Amino acid sequence: MTFIRLDIGQFKPLASLTHLLTKGLLTKGCLSLLVIFLYSCQGTPVQDSSNTSQPLGNVPDEPANGVDIEGSRDSGTQIPEPKETEEVPLSIQVLPSQRIRVGDAMQVKVHSRQAGYLFVWDIGNRGEITRLFPNQFVETNKIKAGKTVTIPENSWAGFGLTVGEPLGNSMVVALLVEEEKVQKVQAENLESTVATNAQTAWQQLRKQLNQMLGQGGWLPAKEDYEIIR
Repeated sequence: MTFIRLDIGQFKPLASLTHLLTKGLLTKGCLSLLVIFLYSCQGTPVQDSSNTSQPLGNVPDEPANGVDIEGSRDSGTQIPEPKETEEVPLSIQVLPSQRIRVGDAMQVKVHSRQAGYLFVWDIGNRGEITRLFPNQFVETNKIKAGKTVTIPENSWAGFGLTVGEPLGNSMVVALLVEEEKVQKVQAENLESTVATNAQTAWQQLRKQLNQMLGQGGWLPAKEDYEIIR
C-alpha cells in the first residue's frame, strides 16, 4: 500500500500568505481556513488511489448473484444437503439385467415396504400375460412389510424362468392388495387380456384393476425389460 504525506514544509512561509492578504488578494477568513487546513494535514497519511492492488490469493471471489457457492465460510452459512429420494413402496428388479438374451435364465425380485398379498405377472412383447406368482410351487402370497420376494428363489424352487421369443420390449407387473381384495383378483382371469404389445396390455390390465378394485387398498408397480438374441 502506497501513502503520500502532506508536509507543511512543502509550502511557502506564511509571510507570503500575509503578503497576499495585504495586497487584497486573500481575505482574512480564507487565510484562517487555509492555515487550519495545512496544519490538519501535517503528518496525516492519505491513500494513493493510483495503486490499490492486493497480493494474489488474498482477494475472495465475488459470489455469483450474491450467493456464495462454497457455503459462505466467513459467514457460517451452509448450503442445505439434497434430500434423499423417498423409497417407493413397491419396486421390481429384473435379473440379471434389463436386456436378457434368448435362452438365459431370469429372476424377478419384488420388494414391498407394506404388508399385503402379492401377485406378479409377466407381459410379453405381443401382449400375452403370464402369472409368475403365486404359482403351483409357491401358493402362499402373503408377505410382511419390508419383505423381498425372489421368483424363483433358487435352483431348488421347483421351477425356473427361461427367456424365449418373441424378441422386443416386455415387462413385469406386480400388484399388492389388502386381504379383503385378494379373492377379487384370484377370481378374475386377468391373463385373458388381449393386446398387441406389452404397453397396451399393461394399460388394459390397469384399467381392469381400477374397475375391479376401486379406490384404495391396492398398489401396482412395473419394470420394463428387453429380450434380445
